[in-house]
Amino acid sequence: MSLLFARVGHRFPLLLLVGLFVLAGTITGCTEEERNPADAPRSTADIRPDTVGKTAPLDEPFEVPSGVSFETIDGKTVEIGARQGRVQIINFWATWCAPCLEEIPDLNDLQKELGPHGLEIIGIANNQGLEEVEPFVEKHSIQYPIVADSTGAADADLGPVYVLPTSLVVTPDGIVRYKIPGIFPTDALKDDLRKMLGVSADDNKVAS
Repeated sequence: MSLLFARVGHRFPLLLLVGLFVLAGTITGCTEEERNPADAPRSTADIRPDTVGKTAPLDEPFEVPSGVSFETIDGKTVEIGARQGRVQIINFWATWCAPCLEEIPDLNDLQKELGPHGLEIIGIANNQGLEEVEPFVEKHSIQYPIVADSTGAADADLGPVYVLPTSLVVTPDGIVRYKIPGIFPTDALKDDLRKMLGVSADDNKVAS
């Protein structure tokens, strides 16, 4: 028994180190091995069950730093929290993230419905370059502005972002009111978005 303990004890630091690496891989979200959408978790609940479904406003809303802007893949500049009467959804995503792909149709529909009333959805392809993002956007017909953020600048300005997708809801006065890890809960938040935009729930105007 003492010999067995001695052998295990001799290896304990190594076993502890391996265990820490495994634990780190389980809590950081989508891993490198999951960069193929076919292999990625089908739901963010598979990644971080404790972060899903939290649609309540932030306990401590924060103001977007002044001067935060990014260039979209079509060469236009988008300003975050520009205080021009718009509500913005800043959606952090990646081409290899299966839950991100799953939410695109809902975000397209939301932009189509509320865009004419002042909603602006901006997709931030996190740590990905134009060569990866542009063909993906065309293939999946994304109908809102996309930023290929190869340097992680958006995460530095607006994060930290721990899982993908993650969405921020920015009010017309430049305040981040919601930070939502996981697939964006369109149905749960649509009424709040309408209130921020001053749109009646009975207003069924949809862009053609």
